[in-house]
Parts: sequence; structure tokens; C-alpha cells
Amino acid sequence: MRKVPTPLRHLIRTTFLIAVFVHNQGCAPLLAVGSAVGFGVSYYSNNVAERTFTAELPRVWDATLGALDEMAIAVVEKDRRDSQGEIQASTEELKIGIDFTATTPMTTRVKVNAAKPNLLRDLATATEIMDRISSQLGKEQARGTVQVSRVAATVATRQAPPTNAASDPEAGPSPGRAVGFVLIRVSAANIRIAASRDSKVLAVLRRGAKLEKIADAPGWVKVRLSSGAEGFIAQKLVHDLEELSPPALEITKVTLSPIPVAENPGSR
Repeated sequence: MRKVPTPLRHLIRTTFLIAVFVHNQGCAPLLAVGSAVGFGVSYYSNNVAERTFTAELPRVWDATLGALDEMAIAVVEKDRRDSQGEIQASTEELKIGIDFTATTPMTTRVKVNAAKPNLLRDLATATEIMDRISSQLGKEQARGTVQVSRVAATVATRQAPPTNAASDPEAGPSPGRAVGFVLIRVSAANIRIAASRDSKVLAVLRRGAKLEKIADAPGWVKVRLSSGAEGFIAQKLVHDLEELSPPALEITKVTLSPIPVAENPGSR
């Protein structure tokens, strides 16, 4: 078998290495891929990932830090200015450079370059970082939507009219005025903190005790004690004072006729 001369072998080896290097460094055409989340379109050229996100630079910056933390990639250095920024990160096999440019106040272009020690680039890792940034932005947007919904619900609750005590027997103390008075009709009656026989007893009052009436509830009356505390008493244990008021006296005009007097009393 004929042996290939040494210079020719070196030439073939060098040519092969150059071909591999060029193939990994940029002979591939420019490729554009749409984002699944809707924050931008990714471009791949020279095995470097690039995407423009529809978000302010500070939001994209925070999302990138969250993505690197999620992927357990250590941040070595970071520098952010008004319209530009740069993050240097690393793993055991890669040195990662991420460049930020605010193209408009609402859009940010990000370029991720994941380089290996042998000057080759890891497009797969760069692409994954882009996808994680997009995912972080999506999560942040979802959290913002939930927060807005909670704020709207809180405002609506605060603006809602107060609940009527008659329809909500367990409502807390109300500063409203009394609508009347009731009188305890039994020897002893329990005043409870809620309109239920199972609720805690607030006080025990004797027959004849007079209480301010706040509102009626099914089977119960909400009352206010002399101390200012409010509670509930079973409706059957009290009388409304109006029911105990004596009826008004009806005056009837009486016309008196004179009594005839006999002329001769001795004749009876």
C-alpha cells in the first residue's frame, strides 16, 4: 500500500478542520423562528441566538436573570445602563455572553452567544436561554394579570354597599341607630354573640330588662346592651314595647238628662 506523503497528510487534516470550523461558525444561512409565547422572533446566525422582545429592557433583564437561575447557570458579571446591558455567565463547559439593546422604549433586542473552549458555539444552549427568557416574561405577565384582578376585586368590595343586618344575622357590631326597644318577657334570657343557639352567651338578663332593638332577623332580634355591646336574643323571649303600650283612651261624649222630680214626694 502506497503511503501518503507527510505534507499532504497535514494539508488534508488542516482542510478538514477548517471545514468543520466554518460549518460550526456561520456557513449556515440566517434562520428565523417565531416565538411560541408571542414576545418576539428568534434569529440564528453564526450559531448565535438573537431575539427582539416586546417588553421594556428592565423587564427583559429581570426575566433573563430568572432564566439563568432556573437553568443553574452562574452569573459572573453584569452591567446595565439606560438603553444597553450585558451579562456574562458561565458553566463548566461554556462561556455565555448576553447583550441587551433597547431598540424602543417598549422593545428589547437580546443576543445570546454560548461559546465553547475550542471556539465552537453551542446553539442549543443559546436557544434554550432565549426560550426560558420568553417563559419568564410569560409568567410575569400572568402574575400581573392576577394582581390586577385582585386589586379590582378589592376595590369592588370596598365600594359595595354595607350589608343589611336583617339579612346578615352574624354581621358584626353596627354603629346604626336603634329602630325601637324590646322588653324581656321571661325570668332569664341569654344574649348571644350570633343568631344561633350554639353561639357563645354574651350576657344573661332578667325579666323586664329593656334593650335597644337594632334589627330583626328570622327568629332573632339584634339588640344593643347598656354597655354598648351588641348581640342576639330569641324573638320569642321579648316583646316590642309598642305591643305593651296601653291602648289610647277613647272619650265618649255623654249627655245627661234632668231627672224629673215629683211634686208630692210623700205620694211615693
